[in-house]
Amino acid sequence: MKKMNILFILLPAVLLIVFLVACGGPLTVGDGIKLEQISDFYYTVSTSTNPPFFQRYRVVTEDGVHTFYHEKREGDHWPLTENDVTISGRKELSPDEWTQFCKCIEGGTVTERKEETSTGGSGPWLYIYWDGDKGTKQVFAFRDLDAQYDFRKFCEDMTAASVPQ
Repeated sequence: MKKMNILFILLPAVLLIVFLVACGGPLTVGDGIKLEQISDFYYTVSTSTNPPFFQRYRVVTEDGVHTFYHEKREGDHWPLTENDVTISGRKELSPDEWTQFCKCIEGGTVTERKEETSTGGSGPWLYIYWDGDKGTKQVFAFRDLDAQYDFRKFCEDMTAASVPQ
C-alpha cells in the first residue's frame, strides 16, 4: 500500500518535471514549429565599422502570400537609419521558392530571446515568428553551416530577381 501511495505522489511530480523541461528547451522548425505557421523571418548583418554597413533579408507571409524583402544601408555615420537605404526590393515567392526557403530553415532551432548586454557585433541576428508564437522564443539558429550557406545563396538569388523599391 505504501508503494502505491509513493507512486501516486512521484508519478505526477516526474510528469511535471518532464513537461517543464520539454517546454523550456528549443523548438525545431518543421516539428515544434510547423512550416505553414511561419509568418515572419529576419536575417540581419550589421557593423559599425568605417564605413558602417547593414543588410537585412526578410521573408513574410500575409494572407497566404510569401514575400521576400531585402534592404541594404550604407553611410559614413552610425547608427544607419532608413534614410541610409541604398538598395532595397521585394519579390513574391513562387511555390518552388517558398519550398526552397523552407528547406533552408527546416531543422533549425528556436530559443528564448535574452537581453543583449554586449556592445554588439556583426551578427547575423536571426528571428522567426509564427502563428501561436508566445513572444518568448524567437531566436533562430540554422541546423548547420550548409543550411545557412544555402539560405544566403537563396537570398542572393531572390535579391537579383526582386523589384527595386
